Amino acid sequence: GRCAHPTLWGHGFVLMIFVGFTDALRIRRYRCPLCGCIIRLRPKGYWKRHQSAAVTVRATLSTRLGTGYWPPGCVSSRARHWLRALKRNALAVLGVPALADLMAAFEQLLDLGRIPVSRAI
Repeated sequence: GRCAHPTLWGHGFVLMIFVGFTDALRIRRYRCPLCGCIIRLRPKGYWKRHQSAAVTVRATLSTRLGTGYWPPGCVSSRARHWLRALKRNALAVLGVPALADLMAAFEQLLDLGRIPVSRAI
């Protein structure tokens, strides 16, 4: 868990919806016996608290920032949240100059081990 305790206890399953899968997935959960935090597993390539794959997020933002238009088939309300969060994270972590090239900021945030479109800074 957050406390780096070496042991986790099974804590059941939960159904979760991910873009790209036709049905909800049964996701395994674990609980830390020391701090009590709950850890949910997720498919590879999906960030925590996101239902879309990381490659989809990157491609969508790249298209929008390159052309000024959202790509066909994207859910623009969700994508606007990603763009707003990217701007906020770039500004908070990398400073004002990062706003000039948001896709470079996206990559820099990834290199720092951060989720570029996370709502939490």
